[in-house]
Amino acid sequence: CNFIESIAFLGGGMNEAPGIYLGGNASAIKISTQEVDEILALFTEAQLSLCKLEARNDRTHLHLYIHLPDRTLVYDASASEATKQQIWFTLTTTLEGFSRYRAQNWVWCFDKWLVADPLSTTVGYATDTIGSHWGQDVRWEFGTLMAYNGGKGAVVHELELAALTGAITYEQFAAGSAEFTTPGTYSWPAPAWLGSATVVCVGGGGGSIAAVTDNGQNTSFGTLLTAGGGTCGGTLGGVGGTGTPLGATVFGGDGGNGADRTDSDNPGGGGGAGGYSGSGGNGGNDLVAFTAGTGGAAAGGAKFSGGGGVGILGEGASGTMSGRGGSGGTNANPGGNTAGVYGGGAEGRPSQSKSDTARGGGGGGGVRWGVLTLAGGATYPVVVGAGGGTGNWSGRGGAVRISWPGKNLPRIFASYSLDGQTWSQEQAISIGGPGDRSKRLVWRRQGFMRHFRMQRFRGDSAAHVTFLRIEAQIEALAY
Repeated sequence: CNFIESIAFLGGGMNEAPGIYLGGNASAIKISTQEVDEILALFTEAQLSLCKLEARNDRTHLHLYIHLPDRTLVYDASASEATKQQIWFTLTTTLEGFSRYRAQNWVWCFDKWLVADPLSTTVGYATDTIGSHWGQDVRWEFGTLMAYNGGKGAVVHELELAALTGAITYEQFAAGSAEFTTPGTYSWPAPAWLGSATVVCVGGGGGSIAAVTDNGQNTSFGTLLTAGGGTCGGTLGGVGGTGTPLGATVFGGDGGNGADRTDSDNPGGGGGAGGYSGSGGNGGNDLVAFTAGTGGAAAGGAKFSGGGGVGILGEGASGTMSGRGGSGGTNANPGGNTAGVYGGGAEGRPSQSKSDTARGGGGGGGVRWGVLTLAGGATYPVVVGAGGGTGNWSGRGGAVRISWPGKNLPRIFASYSLDGQTWSQEQAISIGGPGDRSKRLVWRRQGFMRHFRMQRFRGDSAAHVTFLRIEAQIEALAY
């Protein structure tokens, strides 16, 4: 590619190992160092023939990118000229080891640097407000020859990495949640930094008028999780809702069944909503008693009572009394014409006239939950199912809760080597919280050295820090 009025290329002459050169005016100058040449030697000629070179002039920096299969090598022409030595650094999109750098084909357009992801069709832009790549945290690492004492010993009392801290955002490390408790269709944008979340779905409870519209509606989170609504009660009781098949990553319980009517004048009770690890209780009538829920599920309703509902705060006590709620902390409400909190099946409608007949109870809504892998920055459709029926003989609506735990503040790891081959155990310190500009990155009691000492620091893109210099308190020894 064209680079500072020369042609940059990867190759070599006869009987020469591959290297990086700048060619112009019938001559070529090698700019790759021994370390860079050793990295190039890790790949076959066929692999190197597919590598891409591109140049980028950004402010005072003149960068030459060498995109290799598992990393990108970057030559900094401005720094090389200032220091009178060849300056290279490595870019990679991973936290461990090396992986292909996912930013290529740099183009300055619309007042920003646009880039393409070589592993997808995604186009994005570079920003200095975050350090992640397409929502994925990546690592940074640098090292330096810190001290030389001419063969004599020294004691390193303190080491400080002078830096500008406090640039991290609170939202990335605080626990959070989003709740949808009114039936309807919504869109939920996942934060760019979020990789997974616990999602709870409760289906709508079935009604009790025996029309198709009396069925409780399904509740869903995208295509990843669905909790089924309970069906309506008619001559027979409604059937409890199910949902996404239970397994190693999907948990929950089915809704309880509504009780059948026993005759034209005696309705059945509603089914309880499912739980986090068990099924909702079945409704009761003149002939059969209601049953309790299990695994945080709600109890079924007795005659003239709706099934209990569940909360969305996690598994707690199961509902054991007629029409009582199950888990969640806020849902231990009596039954009656309005069933439970979320997902309770309606009580069976009594006979309204001599020509009318009573109905069976509605089925309880199912519950499904799991820890789902999410695409940071993506928007997910959320559907909250309504309870079936209308008026006094309607089931309770469903709900969705999305939650994620808080994370530890990012840390920086320091290690050192006295021979360039083996490294000390890493010592980690926190970079401080959001807005903490006074945080000092200090490592104490750094041990003994002889002759020289190499220092290495590493962290990840969540540790958004600007480094200034390294300071050390070193006591030189006479021997």
